[in-house]
Amino acid sequence: MGNEPRLEIPITELSRSVSMGDGDLPYGLPVDAPLGVQLIRNLSEQLRKEAPDEKSWVRRLFEQTPAVTLDKNILLKILSQPKSEGIRFYPCLKKNSDGTDLLSLVAVAVDAEGKDLLYDYNPDIHRSGIQNIPTTSLVAEYGHPPGVAEENDTAGLDPFVLFRYSENI
Repeated sequence: MGNEPRLEIPITELSRSVSMGDGDLPYGLPVDAPLGVQLIRNLSEQLRKEAPDEKSWVRRLFEQTPAVTLDKNILLKILSQPKSEGIRFYPCLKKNSDGTDLLSLVAVAVDAEGKDLLYDYNPDIHRSGIQNIPTTSLVAEYGHPPGVAEENDTAGLDPFVLFRYSENI
């Protein structure tokens, strides 16, 4: 039983699919849980440096939206487009059903040159209004707001585990 050959799967992916001319590091590196928690904590600590009685808009936003949850189905649709080599996330702001501000993300595929997939900036379209920007590849915004899962959770489980570890360290 202990002498079976070990199955090895060769990794054929490039370390970097997107090339934007700014170095040789890939856009995204695996990290272990302690480093991930520390990176989350770094932002929290920076925001806590403000006077407690004068919370900035960014701090209030972060406190009610500590994470944005993305569904793999839309991510795979974005990545599956021809010439898609990655995903770019633009931070954005949307209104919750009760009118409060929620932090979210707009996701768009990027090509091998690191450009938003199939989009070109056109000042004439910009001047005519953003409603005239043609949709040439899939763009998504579907951030799951915090609190909804907590309200519907009958088992008492907190979905924001790494965020909770980053608190009060």
